[in-house]
Amino acid sequence: MPKLFVSSMRRLLLLAVCCWALSACSSRIDAMTQTAKAFFQGDADASATAALNPSIRYLRVKVNDDRVILLALGYIDADPLGPVEVWYSSKGEVLRLQNGHLVGLTGSDIEWRQVRLSTMPSWPADTASASAYSRVRDVMPGYRFGIVDHLLMRSIDAPRRSNLVALAPQNLRWFEEHEGNEALPAARFALSKTHQTETVVYGEQCISPALCLSWQHWPPAASTP
Repeated sequence: MPKLFVSSMRRLLLLAVCCWALSACSSRIDAMTQTAKAFFQGDADASATAALNPSIRYLRVKVNDDRVILLALGYIDADPLGPVEVWYSSKGEVLRLQNGHLVGLTGSDIEWRQVRLSTMPSWPADTASASAYSRVRDVMPGYRFGIVDHLLMRSIDAPRRSNLVALAPQNLRWFEEHEGNEALPAARFALSKTHQTETVVYGEQCISPALCLSWQHWPPAASTP
């Protein structure tokens, strides 16, 4: 085979690979741009006015009971304890959830840079039982690394007050997570059953005494038997 022909074929192959790579990068950038645009700010309740894209998964987040924003799912990370959902805003905030547990928050005034659970806690079947586990977190500002929290998860009755929207609290299973030193208020989680599978559809967590969040998958889906 003539060398000139081989050289030309190699150049064409290289050009094809470059075009494919650029196309893939462009698609990812477009997806991330669309994800960033899913963050809405300015309204008292962004979820009430936002036009949702059915191809994007959203998270309704309430900040300190005075502002509601929508985050969009960017991607899902693999982890030995279970998949980690990575949610984005156009302002640079990144929220990470693992089976409903907050395992990262960056881009905010107070950050949990990295969170590591000793195990993925089970959901106790009744109020007489509990799940014990630990959490290690790195917090900014202040360069506080390796903070260890000893946690206890218990089943509770549906609370009278929460930031849950458009779902009946009594139709969900509720749990409360207590930190041993009580440095932070207890976290709460609500599970919904859909087609015999239970998923965490709502959670509350205080990152510090000054910053508390609640999150809910949006739009809400009703429980099924």
